[in-house]
Amino acid sequence: MDCKLSQLANEAIIESQMVFAKEHQIPLCIARMEYNFSDDDEEKYKDVIAFIHAFIDYNPILLDRDNTYLLFFKDIRIHTAVKMIKKLIFSLKIKYTTQIKRIAVTSVDFEDTLFSLLERLDRYFLMLKTSKNETIFYGTKDFDFVAQKSKFDLLSSIFIKDPHIKLYNFFKNIPLIEEVIIHEYKDDLLKIKIDPSKLSFYKIEKSVYIEHNLLPDIIKTDIFKIDFTNSTIMLYNLEFLDSSPVDREDIRVKPHKALPAKVSYAEYLLFEGMVIDLSVNSLLIATQLAKLEKINSQNIDNMEFDIKLHLPFANRDNIISTKGKIYKILGNQVVFNITPNPVQKSKLSSYISTRQHQLITELENEMRKNYEFS
Repeated sequence: MDCKLSQLANEAIIESQMVFAKEHQIPLCIARMEYNFSDDDEEKYKDVIAFIHAFIDYNPILLDRDNTYLLFFKDIRIHTAVKMIKKLIFSLKIKYTTQIKRIAVTSVDFEDTLFSLLERLDRYFLMLKTSKNETIFYGTKDFDFVAQKSKFDLLSSIFIKDPHIKLYNFFKNIPLIEEVIIHEYKDDLLKIKIDPSKLSFYKIEKSVYIEHNLLPDIIKTDIFKIDFTNSTIMLYNLEFLDSSPVDREDIRVKPHKALPAKVSYAEYLLFEGMVIDLSVNSLLIATQLAKLEKINSQNIDNMEFDIKLHLPFANRDNIISTKGKIYKILGNQVVFNITPNPVQKSKLSSYISTRQHQLITELENEMRKNYEFS
């Protein structure tokens, strides 16, 4: 009887959330998450659930069946919900060493019933059981992102339903964002019209990024051709990304010159390199590939490194010392998540703010020249 009452209560809450979203015409996403916990670690379990509850802005969490939970994301589109869930998975792994292996996500459609919504979630969740590499499956009523259809067919149907996209181009890490309309999508070539004053910036970068309200992932695409006469760009090689520069929450800047840095572990110097990209929470350091071979052979997930770098200011250089963990290694480049103390964070923020103003001035000058030329 208790299980039956629990099921009825859950269904009532889900339906009330759906009614609220439909009446107020706001997006609503629901995720089914599998979380197994040990009976002898009740305090950790309570901490994890409390963390998840706060992370989703204190929206409902329902204990469902077979160690699964339903999470609600109110007034959030599926694109943002999937980004939040990826961040949640990463945060739980770092903070509580908790592995989330399966999450199914969907958005509520105005034509959805309780049955159609839960059937879609269950279907995605079952697909994860047979998948070796995926942690998240997602989709909407109209577009099933885990269906065995071609990328071209999927994107064609989405672009026909809604041809509006947000286009991101980056000038030395400063985003240039345009809302544009797709003119044509044929043979995996995407044709769009661009503000003439911004066209020359697309010659600098080889790739741009696309965000669409119906797509949970950012699309990276390469520039095939720029038509300056008609102010159009042809894009090709569209690729879904798990993470992208669009997702960054912190302001990132490229220094006016590479900044020297030293990385140590347990007071032993591992390598020297150059910072080529930074924010208050992360650094991208380039070094010799041979220097990284020893690090690559170790279990680096829980290793904390000491990092020192020089920040140039008007009067003198400042040495910044901070702790950091390796987030990713890309060839001869290492991405560190860093945890500077308040004083060091203030110095980093000051440098980033100064550098950002310099870059904005460069950008304004470039746009002024482009406008005069057009």
